[in-house]
Parts: sequence; structure tokens; C-alpha cells
Amino acid sequence: MSKKHTTWVICSAEGYIKRGYETYTRELVDNLNKDYPNSTLLVRAAVKNNNERNTLNVLNVLKFGGTLNSFLSKRIKKFHPYQSYYLHLSGFITSLFILLFFKRPKIVYVVEGTVYKYLFNYKKYLNKKFKLIYFTGGQLVGTLPVDDSIYLHHVTPCYIDTATKMGFNKEKQFLIPHFTNTQPNIYNNSNVLRKKYGISNSALIVLSVGSIDSIFKRMDYVIEEFTKVEKEKFLILLGHKTDQTLLIEEIANKHLAKEEYLMLTVPKEEIDQYYQLADIVVSASLREGFGLMYVEALANKKVPIVHDFPVSRYVLDSFAIYRNFNKPNELKNAIDNYNELVKEINTENIYPFIKERYAWQKQTTLYYQHLLN
Repeated sequence: MSKKHTTWVICSAEGYIKRGYETYTRELVDNLNKDYPNSTLLVRAAVKNNNERNTLNVLNVLKFGGTLNSFLSKRIKKFHPYQSYYLHLSGFITSLFILLFFKRPKIVYVVEGTVYKYLFNYKKYLNKKFKLIYFTGGQLVGTLPVDDSIYLHHVTPCYIDTATKMGFNKEKQFLIPHFTNTQPNIYNNSNVLRKKYGISNSALIVLSVGSIDSIFKRMDYVIEEFTKVEKEKFLILLGHKTDQTLLIEEIANKHLAKEEYLMLTVPKEEIDQYYQLADIVVSASLREGFGLMYVEALANKKVPIVHDFPVSRYVLDSFAIYRNFNKPNELKNAIDNYNELVKEINTENIYPFIKERYAWQKQTTLYYQHLLN
């Protein structure tokens, strides 16, 4: 590890989960080191393919997919729906503390709430002087330890007042929206994908991107609403599989024919072709920290159908179809009337909007100011 790596970006599950915080931290570290070489280190639980540059792999005997994790998960499954993740975290944190005794980063940037809590106590009770930054991901969930030394990175302004009321110093909170690739590759392979997956050329393709679960991404609601659409159709659920995915598969099998849907996980670099394949992109989430798929949809020239709440309004502005997904038939009706609803949106302004707000080139200076100083 180079002594120049004075900033640590910590994400235990990077390399295990191919979405969300995990891919964000990988891209953040890669981008920072491209602009400011050898500045930033990604700290994660060790993975098989551990040859990435600017990466520190931490030993974790309870890692995802490991023998001990699988053994314990089966025995505590009834107590917690995400048991494998929390076992992974506990093993990672133990090794991380040992590592911190020997390494001395100047700045620590952490994205997982559980890891933040332990780092907060480590810093406070052992009187460590590093700058601790917690990436809120756009939301503040649960009870977080607070003192005047902690910095917060928000990706939307929606929780700044909440954080201030919790006791976080407002002057140490900063807003940098999520970055994304605003110019994805154009694949022109929709016919090839339709043939690959046995999708009729006349079928309406609806895509929902996110972890395949019922609690956060509400894929069960997507399936139930999609079932009501009375036309030739095909549903793609694209994302990381979770402990709830089996339930979602059971719901899909109950409501849809096998030739009407597809669930799959693909590398992030392959996602854009599925946005381009889709006729309609939807998200049934009632709560998001940011909703990266919102911006990915826009980058691929798709106006998404989303739940109407402050975060989606901030991220998408006027470039979405907003509905109340607490109610039945809202998504179904929006799908039925999609072509007419899109005509009400000035789609020519989508690219200038996302380029100005979400391109890395617009944010690199802010990241330097807060993460490297």
C-alpha cells in the first residue's frame, strides 16, 4: 500500500454486491485516483479477484458465500431477513479494527451505517484524529452516534435539516449529488436481446432495476401491477439477488407465465443495454436515498415511472412520470397511458440536465475539497 493513500473509502461488500453503495465506492475510488493518482484506497472484505489497483483486501472469515457464513445463516435465518449480510459485516469490522491499529489514514469515508457506528466509537474512545466522513446515501436510517467532529456527505438536500436536528454540525455537512455516466454506449442490439430471451417483437418490455426484494425495491408490487396490463408484454427485473428473491420468484410464477418475465443479475457495465431494450422503466420504491436507476434511465433516454416523494422530485426534476405507489392500479394506469404522458415532458432537455448535475467532471473539484483535504 502506497503511503500516498491518505484517504480510505470503506465498503465491506464491494466486489460481492454489484449495485448501490458497492459499485459507487469502486467508481469513486477509480475516478479519484484517475484525477489525483495514488490518493485514495478502497478498503473491502477480501474477494477472489483481488487484483484491482488502489484496493486493500481485509481478511473476513464470515464473508458472503463463505462456508462459515452459509452455515450460520441457515441457523439464524428466522431471526433476521438479512442475516448473511450482517454476519459478513461483523467479520469485516473485527479485522478492520485490527488493521486500523497498524495503518493511519488521514481521512476515512464510510458508506455502511453499521461500520460507521463502530468507527465512530473507535475514533471517540481511542482518541483517534482521522477525519471521519459518513456517506448518508441520501437518507438517515436508525439511530446514529453524533458529535461535532463528524462530516456528512449528502447526495440530496432532503435530509440536511434532519441531520442538523440530530446534532450533526451543519457546517460539516456537504452536498454532492451522485455521479453517473451521462453518455452510455449505444448498443443497437435490442433485436438480438429479444431473440436471446425469447421476447416477441411486438411485446411491451417493462424494466425495473434494483435489488430483487419486496421490502425496499418492492418488486412484488411491480409484478402485481404489471399482471393487470392487458396487452402482450414482458417484464425484466434486473438486479442483485437477496434473501427475498425466492419469494419474488414465487410471486412471479403465480401471476405470470414463464415466457412473460425474466430475473437476472448482470455486471454494471452491461446494464445500459437493458435500459435501451426496455420500452418503459419503472421503480416502485417508496423510499430512496438517491435512486441511481432514476439517472441511469434518463441517461438512456427513458423517462421513468416512479413514486412521488421528495427525493425522486429532486433527482428527476420534471423528467419523470410521478404516481402514488401506495395505491393499487397506479403503476398499471401509468403503463397503459405512458406514450401520452411522455408527450407532456420536454425530453430534449434531459441530457443537458443530467450532464450539468450528475457528470463526474462537474463534481471532481467538490470531491477533492471534501475527501482529499
